[in-house]
Amino acid sequence: FVDGNSAGQANYTDIAYSLAELTNGNIVLFGTAAIPLSFLNVLFLAGFSSTGEALWSKTLSSGGGANENARSIVATADGGFIIGAEVPKPCENGFIECNGIGINWHYYIAKFDATGNNQWFKMHGGGTVPSLSNDATDYLREVILSPDGGYLICGHSYAFRKDYATNAQKGTEYFIMKLSTNGEKEWARV
Repeated sequence: FVDGNSAGQANYTDIAYSLAELTNGNIVLFGTAAIPLSFLNVLFLAGFSSTGEALWSKTLSSGGGANENARSIVATADGGFIIGAEVPKPCENGFIECNGIGINWHYYIAKFDATGNNQWFKMHGGGTVPSLSNDATDYLREVILSPDGGYLICGHSYAFRKDYATNAQKGTEYFIMKLSTNGEKEWARV
């Protein structure tokens, strides 16, 4: 990372998705970093001083064994930051949870302090959104701060199952979810 290569590796693709300026003036970049020789990527965070000096970097992985997609980062009032991403949900047997068509994507929300230390993380989705079953895959698009100190997230959900009452194939629906200050789901709407 410090030399500008993929987490220290040359000839791999890293992608920056979002950044946040913290209350102390430091900057945090959020993106993905390629895993050498795998064609996969993990989530990547890097902290910089207000003058651009590299302070720290880290990679994160849900353990799902597939590409992970960075989406949103927001500075929090306590000087830290929160991230939102799409990750594959791993199963107990180590394989990716699939719905017969593809990977079940879930949303990954994590809170960090100003120096990049993880304070908590939560995975939501793939059946936690009302009216959808575990045959759903959820795509996160944005995280914002809520006036009460919690968080709001939005995105869309795609159900791979049929609505058996009407025999219609379910499709994409928007979702919005309210999270508490520690990432617990308070409510969700489709």
